Parts: sequence; structure tokens; C-alpha cells
Amino acid sequence: MAKFLLRRIFFLILTLFAVSMAIFAISELAPGNIARNSLGNTITPEQEASFNAQNGLDQPVLTRYVRWLFGSDWQAASLVGTSVQRYYDATNNRYNWWGVDGNGTLYQNYTDDSETMQRVELQADGSTRAVALGPEVWKADSEGQQIFWGVDREGHAGMWVKGVQVEAWTPQKAGWTTSKGAPRAYIPLQFGLLRGDPGISFFTRRPVAETLLPRALNTRFLAGIAFLIVMPL
Repeated sequence: MAKFLLRRIFFLILTLFAVSMAIFAISELAPGNIARNSLGNTITPEQEASFNAQNGLDQPVLTRYVRWLFGSDWQAASLVGTSVQRYYDATNNRYNWWGVDGNGTLYQNYTDDSETMQRVELQADGSTRAVALGPEVWKADSEGQQIFWGVDREGHAGMWVKGVQVEAWTPQKAGWTTSKGAPRAYIPLQFGLLRGDPGISFFTRRPVAETLLPRALNTRFLAGIAFLIVMPL
């Protein structure tokens, strides 16, 4: 009996992984070019490349699948050096990610010149203050570059390279905004499907999970109506 149960559990887990891979494949293939479908055909190659980098769409399929299923906050925390958490920004009516230091202070990072990193700390009254970080925050990587891992103001984990100016294009309601001193590499942050987080909508910038339940209820309602109509026939 024990052997039978273990075998059933094993095949159940295997089936769930197969289903998750199928769902992920559909979500990857069905939208086509996500950047152009989300932002229109008028975007420039630079805007498309920046959008893809910020959302991890230029990363290997296996990397995106692991992030979609298991999340990426744990990976980002190991690189940033502190935990990262998602909080609701009432001012902009959207969710955003922040680093959380040992004192519980929420912070994000940016730089204007790719030389001095700034830390934006969220105050108790909702205001923020910027604190310049010292040169010791830059660490040498395996290639000898001076790098810094933090959480950018758009809620991604990002890797900045000292002295390297990168321009980021960010879509807003009124159009595109550009900023200098952007990270060279990104880790889009999410908790992962196994923890109930299928990600953030490219259109609304809100968690997809918020819309799944209402849409599921609407689908059941429509299915019930169709059943009542078809059954008498």
C-alpha cells in the first residue's frame, strides 16, 4: 500500500509539473511579441529592448519558467543582501517592490551618474528621502567590474555597473520616460505561481491574481447560463 501511494504521489507531482510547463508554454507563445502587443507597433528597437530587459523577456526560457513557478524574490534577496517585499503604493495605485533592511526600513536605489548610488528610504508618513551611499557599496565581480545589486525605483532587482551609463525606457500612461544610470541587468520580482502569484499585468501594473477570481466567477456564471439553455434542447 505504501509503495502504491508513493507511486501515485510521484505521478501526481510529475503531472502537475507537466501541466505547469504546458500553461507556461501557452502563456509564452500565445501573446507573440509581448512588447509590441502591449505597447504598440510604433515602439523603437531601443524601447523594445529596454522593456524586454526590465521584464526578463530577453532571458532564457528555463530562467523565466523557474521564476514564473518558484518566484524570484529569494534569488534577488541573495544578491541584494536584504529581503525584498511587495507593498501597495496608494499614491500611484499600484504594487511595487522594495528592499527591507535589518531595521525594517523600506528602500529603493538609483544613480544619476553611475558613480554614486543613492538609497531612497520610505518614511513613516509616506514621504521619501534620498541618502548617498559610499564607494564601498561597489563590489568587484568575476570579470573585475565594480557592480552593485539593489532594487530600482520601478520595483526590479537590478545590477548597476560603475562608470557604465545605461538608458532605460519606461512606458507611462502619458507616453515613454527615459532615465540615465539604469541597471545593466534585471531580475523581475514575483513570488511565483506556487505561492499564488502569477505575476504583474503589463497593462495595469497590478497583480494578475486580483483579476483571476472575478473572471473565474464570471466564466462559471456564463457556463451556467449556457448549460440551462442547452440542456432543454
